[in-house]
Amino acid sequence: MADPPANGLIVPGHVGHRDDGAGPSAAGRERRVSVSRGVWTNASSRALKERIADLPAARALEAVGRLRPVMFAYKASPGESHVGFIAEDVPELVATADRTSLSAMDIVAVLTKVTQVQQQTISDWRPDWRISTKRSPSWRPDSRISESRLTGQASEGAR
Repeated sequence: MADPPANGLIVPGHVGHRDDGAGPSAAGRERRVSVSRGVWTNASSRALKERIADLPAARALEAVGRLRPVMFAYKASPGESHVGFIAEDVPELVATADRTSLSAMDIVAVLTKVTQVQQQTISDWRPDWRISTKRSPSWRPDSRISESRLTGQASEGAR
């Protein structure tokens, strides 16, 4: 493999970064990630995608139910503790083809869909809890619910 250019890193066929903004990487594939000033971003433009469809809520809920968050240390850094998932153990919906790595954006998309479904359920149950872009001075969470979630016990008013 050739040496990377002075202004970026190119790994043919999978991950590429070019400061010149030119589309395809050296391997002729579109860029899937970019690192600029220490910030990692995934390519997400509609122009790079096809067969775009809404994520079915049932698939997202099933995937979240099967995710198993774990604590671990990498073998190369046994003194550093991390949290995350094991690539070989995640549901197919968020797994990579080789099952040795994960895309955080895949997991974020699934969690976002589940959160939207849960929020709709809450809004149907408690219309006064609807998420709004405007601040409502009259909205306050039910103190009995807040207290019970914090302490694990129902408050006097809820008993």
